[in-house]
Amino acid sequence: MISQLSQWNGIEEVSGSIPLGSTTLRLRLRVAYAIGVRRVKANLGEGVSPEALAKGDRCKMYYVYLLESETVSSQRYIGYTTDLKQRLLEHNSGKSKHTSKYMPWKLISYHAFADQRKAQEFEYYLKTGSGQAFAKKRLW
Repeated sequence: MISQLSQWNGIEEVSGSIPLGSTTLRLRLRVAYAIGVRRVKANLGEGVSPEALAKGDRCKMYYVYLLESETVSSQRYIGYTTDLKQRLLEHNSGKSKHTSKYMPWKLISYHAFADQRKAQEFEYYLKTGSGQAFAKKRLW
């Protein structure tokens, strides 16, 4: 899965400012998956100045990722990072207290956002009861 990161060409975010736990967010996510979207895709140009785009600068991406233990398949982990490759290496080298007990970990899916707040809200949502049900049905 990590090798696919270099081939990644952007993702499209759910747009708008939606409060945490909003029914609207859940509805938008369900609709996105109902029409066949497998990953939430982010518009790489959102939040980037025209000058930066003209120079070819890429905006910083924020990732929400889902891991599953290869030794204990019932153990799953949801996290947030700006460097997905490095974070997966940290999980598999025992640097995280929680995940060190169930190493090694495999990456199940990741979702990239150009907006840090939206990434953090999505991670928070996936850790709520309704978010866990959504992830179980659509992401795991």
